[in-house]
Amino acid sequence: MSVHEPSLSSAAAPPRKGALLIDVGGVLVREYLPGAADHWGARLGLSQRAFLRAMFEGNDDGVLVGRVGEDAWWRVIQERLGVGAGPIAEIRDDLAARETWDPELVARLRALRGAGGAGGTGAMGRVPTVPWSS
Repeated sequence: MSVHEPSLSSAAAPPRKGALLIDVGGVLVREYLPGAADHWGARLGLSQRAFLRAMFEGNDDGVLVGRVGEDAWWRVIQERLGVGAGPIAEIRDDLAARETWDPELVARLRALRGAGGAGGTGAMGRVPTVPWSS
């Protein structure tokens, strides 16, 4: 360190803001994929594992990081499953209908948000404003 460079320890530390990471799948949103995969796998003549692989294989470096949009990913799934637009629309609608939010956890997160403890980005932007299924 030169004489003219300030020491990191002598610089005023910026105020710290807390962060909260929330696992949506299986935590904030209750687990529903195994049942859906059983249902759709049977309908399409696939195992649960094969259906889930068609849905999610390769999405970590595409969908989850925002490189591939939702509609584009559903076209990939459609091709993998070898089905038309109608069945894909049914699958999408069914999965959306099966998705239920944990009401107690959502209420606690909303309380944090209202207290200024959480921003309006990320998963909180997706938290439904309608009553949840139990």
